[in-house]
Amino acid sequence: MTDKIHIVCAACRVGDLIFAGARHFDTVMQTQMRAVYGDPETNDYPAMEQGFIDQTGKFWERIPAAIIVQDFKQSLVNKPRGHLFSEDLY
Repeated sequence: MTDKIHIVCAACRVGDLIFAGARHFDTVMQTQMRAVYGDPETNDYPAMEQGFIDQTGKFWERIPAAIIVQDFKQSLVNKPRGHLFSEDLY
């Protein structure tokens, strides 16, 4: 097992719930959210914290995730500008 952390995908967190997808609010993530909260047209969704998950499923906020990808020299499309965005990963 390696100690190297890999940020693998976008995620949103509400309390202990984490919704993951290739991009924030993509169709995969929206399907997960609908399963929990129903249709966003008729239901209010709670405030969600945007971030990322690593290969173990741990949630990271945007700034720590940016530091991780730089410190571990993760392959990126764009260099993070302080905050990591899913478009920076792939």
